[in-house]
Amino acid sequence: MMVVSCTLAPLPGRSTEIPDGPGIRIARSKPGGSGKVWPPASPTRPSAATRPWKRSSPSQTNIFTVLFMPLTKKPTGTLISFEGSEGSGKSTQIAHLAARFQKLKRKVITTREPGGTEIGEQIRNIIVHNSRGDEICAQTELLLFAAARAQLVREVIAPALMRGIIVLSDRFLDSSTVYQGIARNLPTGPVNEINRFAVGNVLPDLTVVIDVPERVGLARLKLRASDLPDRMERKNVDFYKKVRKGYLVLAKGMPERFIVVDGTKTEEAIEKKIWSEVRARLP
Repeated sequence: MMVVSCTLAPLPGRSTEIPDGPGIRIARSKPGGSGKVWPPASPTRPSAATRPWKRSSPSQTNIFTVLFMPLTKKPTGTLISFEGSEGSGKSTQIAHLAARFQKLKRKVITTREPGGTEIGEQIRNIIVHNSRGDEICAQTELLLFAAARAQLVREVIAPALMRGIIVLSDRFLDSSTVYQGIARNLPTGPVNEINRFAVGNVLPDLTVVIDVPERVGLARLKLRASDLPDRMERKNVDFYKKVRKGYLVLAKGMPERFIVVDGTKTEEAIEKKIWSEVRARLP
């Protein structure tokens, strides 16, 4: 296979899309526009270009699909991601939901980000427990999370979905949108494109956000028995205010995918609420 490398210099101008083979579009700039590069679709709202099983014939397959899309046909499994700030109780509720599915004799696996694979766990150690982790700049952090996510998607999540398995993930791409994008002030465009490159067409069918006030979450963190508090646990209240607000903004914008649950309720009440919403939304 021949790979052609091009560098597009963004000039002040309007983007025009030039056909270059079946299903392939190359964006170039002309005066008066934005200079955006294909593909324009948001990673949280995939277009037909990111859902290859929707194509009507093999001749329509494009090079982006061939190279970067983990799913080549519609999966029979379900991906449910759990999101929320530190101390929200995601891990506990994932365990409860997994037990519910197991009682129904449904095949279910759980995973986490960053991690879930040997490579991902090594990246996790760099991000979370590195003694000099506070020196990691926001851009490096974003790319490390994306690298771990890309490996997890292709090694674990996509194969499981193709086998009809329910996957429960402790964090997924929305974490990067919120933590690196909103809380660490990286521009939305690059964050979305990197997210999209990492996950391809593997997106959550449902995302559960366990919402807790930032001071509640931080108070819970202090109760954790750990000799080595991770880097995220060392962030301040203002950081977690941004995180909480970010998740609520995402949920408001995509109510068809997000469920927001009050994380200050009892563990049992939260578990019942999540199960009720999951049953109502998924087959």
